[in-house]
Amino acid sequence: MSKIIHRLAIFAAANLIVASSLAAAEVGRSRVVTTLAARLDYDSNIFVNQSEVRDWIYSMNGGVRMIHDVSEVTTDVGVSANGQIFADHSDQNSFDPSIDGRIGYVPSDKTNLKLSGAFRRTSMANESLNTRAKSNDLTFGGQWEHLTTEKLGVRLTADYAKSDYRTAGFSDTANYLVGVDAVYVYSPKLRTYAGFAWGESWTANRAFNRRNAGGDDKRYTIGFEGELAPKITGDLNFGVVQREFAVSNFGDDSAFFIASRLSWAAAQKTVWSLRVNQGLNVTASDQSVKNFDAGLVLSQELAERLNLEGSLGYTRARYSSFGGAGARNDHGLSARVRLNYAFSENATFDASAGLRDNNSTLAVSDYQQVNIGAGFTYRF
Repeated sequence: MSKIIHRLAIFAAANLIVASSLAAAEVGRSRVVTTLAARLDYDSNIFVNQSEVRDWIYSMNGGVRMIHDVSEVTTDVGVSANGQIFADHSDQNSFDPSIDGRIGYVPSDKTNLKLSGAFRRTSMANESLNTRAKSNDLTFGGQWEHLTTEKLGVRLTADYAKSDYRTAGFSDTANYLVGVDAVYVYSPKLRTYAGFAWGESWTANRAFNRRNAGGDDKRYTIGFEGELAPKITGDLNFGVVQREFAVSNFGDDSAFFIASRLSWAAAQKTVWSLRVNQGLNVTASDQSVKNFDAGLVLSQELAERLNLEGSLGYTRARYSSFGGAGARNDHGLSARVRLNYAFSENATFDASAGLRDNNSTLAVSDYQQVNIGAGFTYRF
């Protein structure tokens, strides 16, 4: 515990020093944002499984982000660290640093380029694995778009993700996907596109007698982005995803694909958000999973400095593996509420509570979970 506190204290001090020095050297449209936060949470099921082990968790977080916006180029780079201290299960204590960055290049109204990358060390409860697991996560992404006319264009995309698990007994996971879309500018506020993407997903460094749960993936999609209707904005992306498994014991799979985020400004102080996702993935237990995830969020301003957020969620997942080990079907419901109060432009307090009920055909994956917590965040 003392090591984590010591590390976070050093990191917080470094944040203050770096933020102060950078703030004094601001040029043009560059700015530096420093965040320090602390919170206390009660979790009735820290391992997200049938054992339903409970604990109190103290978390501390600090980060510095530099945003630079000059002419055609925009950059956004941040470093942060998160520490967790468990009251009863000190073996789950963690200190997780991260770094991420994004760059945008817009040389003209018809061309834009976006690149992003991130490294994160994560220590968290994994619903697919039904336990807490630690991993080093690396992600890269890129998108290039060019309009050949006022209405028509092309978009190229590429994404890569890799998780190296530091918890014994779990495999590393990775996937990449590259794609091409035809773009049509329906109006200044709405674009449509249709395209094809292909890639591969796999597991590595597997335990004895496990098999790769991934394979070659193909995805056919159409989509809309921008203002879909008055006061409704976001992305609506759907189609079909197919997987040809690398191991013959898995039967090839396909699924309806959807990745959508919509926002509806119902009133001046009321915003509804809807998130819906479905696709094929792999887990660190060498399972192929077809998962569906939907969430509805309400953000309501109650007063000038007081905001209420409420959400409802539903998940459904079908897991399959070599030899049938770990195969199961899950479906779960969740609800969460959070109250945010801004003491000032820089200081915010929040209190939250959540409930999750997961039902599964595998006994260990059948569980309930309750969370309550409160935290304080300061930005400058």
